[in-house]
Amino acid sequence: MNQSKKRAESRSLRWESYQQPVDNTCITNKIAVNIRICPQFCIIEEKTLKVKVKQMKLTMITVGKLKEKYWLDAVKEYQKRISKYAKIELIEVADEKEPNNAGPKDLEQIKDKEAEKILAKIKDTQHVVTLEINGKQYTSEKLAQEYQRWMNIGKSDVVFVIGGSNGIGDAVKKRSNQEISFGTLTYPHQMMKVMMLEQLFRVNKILRNENYHK
Repeated sequence: MNQSKKRAESRSLRWESYQQPVDNTCITNKIAVNIRICPQFCIIEEKTLKVKVKQMKLTMITVGKLKEKYWLDAVKEYQKRISKYAKIELIEVADEKEPNNAGPKDLEQIKDKEAEKILAKIKDTQHVVTLEINGKQYTSEKLAQEYQRWMNIGKSDVVFVIGGSNGIGDAVKKRSNQEISFGTLTYPHQMMKVMMLEQLFRVNKILRNENYHK
């Protein structure tokens, strides 16, 4: 058997070994990843026969524009850190002005208008995760498992939505595929953007067994 045929068979065998999720250590870009690998996320380089894992595509949609330098610096830093592990896009939609002495009906109208802007940025194929006070609460480890689950079932394009100061409109809630919560405390929505980004970075560190999470 000539060398080229041997190499071709070797590639075929290696590919077949990744047709089912497996529990073992996969070396991807010199990083040990102890996760179950989904075949659609595994690619084998033709020349080196090294296994790589495709990157997730993460999008975060928020209402209102960050202005304070300390928030902007924090967002920029975590965006840079996440970009080593996933494709990350941050989208800001304009918030609606709240009239003086706004009543419940006014606030609902504001949320509805903001919801229209949010939905205009979401594709039909994307998996939508909304941050809501009544959503499911996770530990960082459990969120890492959920992130891994998205990978395993082929949800490679995930959108995180953080509403404005008045919350998220009903139309976005209906479009949401799942809701997560950071607890019942009230946080500035600008801070939630930073907190969510930090958790996404932490999740990727946990899945790769890299030093960061304690």
